Amino acid sequence: MLIRHAQITDAPALARIEKASYPAAEGASLESISRRIAVFPECFWILEDNGQILAFINGMATDQPELTDEMYDQPRMHKPSGRWQMLFSVVTAPEHRHKGYASLVMHQVIRDCRSRREGIVLTCKEGLIPFYAGFGFESEGLSRSVHGDAVWYQMRLSLHRIETERLILRPFREEDYDDLFEFLSQLEYNEFESYPGITYENGKEHLNYRLASEEFYAIELKDSGKVIGNIYCGNRDFEARELGYIVNKNYQRQGYAREALDGVIRFLFQSRIHRVYAECDPRNDCSWRLLEKAGLRREAHFRKNVFFHRDENGQPKWKDTYVYALLNEDRPR
Repeated sequence: MLIRHAQITDAPALARIEKASYPAAEGASLESISRRIAVFPECFWILEDNGQILAFINGMATDQPELTDEMYDQPRMHKPSGRWQMLFSVVTAPEHRHKGYASLVMHQVIRDCRSRREGIVLTCKEGLIPFYAGFGFESEGLSRSVHGDAVWYQMRLSLHRIETERLILRPFREEDYDDLFEFLSQLEYNEFESYPGITYENGKEHLNYRLASEEFYAIELKDSGKVIGNIYCGNRDFEARELGYIVNKNYQRQGYAREALDGVIRFLFQSRIHRVYAECDPRNDCSWRLLEKAGLRREAHFRKNVFFHRDENGQPKWKDTYVYALLNEDRPR
């Protein structure tokens, strides 16, 4: 089996599956599917096996955050660089249903959108809300859509924004610099993670690095908008992510680091990441105790395996490392 994008010759087969999956007033016609393929073939994801189409998902990209009825019949509204990926159809051929094929395609859509979209938006009937929630979509309540004279609920998967009870985890912005400098400058001479010589002027390179990276989440307080730290989420081989964290000293011991870490781990596992792990100095008991509270298990203790600084004689200052990890299959269900 493979997942690929659409060609115009796929239109008749896709139209047949669409017709078998939706009432006539809701499904897209052969003409409509053909026009969509002509404009955004890269926004069709087709699961195929030995030349037979088993399932597919399609929809346009746009900067508009809401899915509107006019989008279904106006493919020219598509914007290739759009912030939001709209999904019009999530369908499986009748003879291949209940085999997990739609889920396979949805996971591919999410992977593809992660590096180029802010999120994914769809509408669905009330009975399908739990299905999409399983991928991390959140219901936003009744949609304004009257497509096919049906009742629809809008659901959104934010790919770069995570909300917890007290926090918003999101990409860094230019205006975050004062808050970023505040917590990084506290670490200038820190034993475990230091920023020696950091000043307000040269510290901006750390902001620029975070702005250009998809691996950092700013930790923002919901009630004030203040950024009190960051979560690092490094992309690693074999469907793994390496975690790191910094929290402003003035906001430590209030459960913010645990809340942020739990939110990121939950989001990663919903996104089908296989393993998350973190490395820390064994002497940093606050760090490894946090990891244990978040459910990670100590997998290794490496002796004098790394160094970050040298002594006055130029010799490496070797450090031990604990490795903590958690598998998707180990998380509480």
